[in-house]
Amino acid sequence: MQACLLDHMRRSPRAEASAPGASRLTFVRAFAFALLVLGGFSPVAAAPSASDAPRDSVLRGEVVETGCFVIGGRRGEVHKPCALACARAGQDLGVLDEQTKSLFVVVQDLSGGPQPNPLLDHVATRVEVRGTTVERGGVNGIVVRSVKTLTGPAPRR
Repeated sequence: MQACLLDHMRRSPRAEASAPGASRLTFVRAFAFALLVLGGFSPVAAAPSASDAPRDSVLRGEVVETGCFVIGGRRGEVHKPCALACARAGQDLGVLDEQTKSLFVVVQDLSGGPQPNPLLDHVATRVEVRGTTVERGGVNGIVVRSVKTLTGPAPRR
């Protein structure tokens, strides 16, 4: 059975040795310091570029759990039990777009409280997702409006 990111994190001696959130806090502090030192801090926010502008999109591709996919390329039916466990534990889901081969991470507004992930019932399935996409800092995101399961294999290019 393939290793899961969640299992790896549970077994990691470093994760057990540190206080919860300590390494994240250290990283955030170091990153903020580096920005200040390198002059990356600006009190005026830059206007978003044209590529940052949200746009209505239709994506077709496989729903993947982002952690295991990015780290090890894990996807598909063989990885589905692990992906579901990781997603239920809070790991993000995304759509691996079959046209661009880009990963689009699901973005949700949780200011009103927790919401179910709209892709959770579609893990390891080929879907058509309609929503608003945006790219910021090299990361593709999608705010999902609708999801439809697709049948048949992905078209060959």
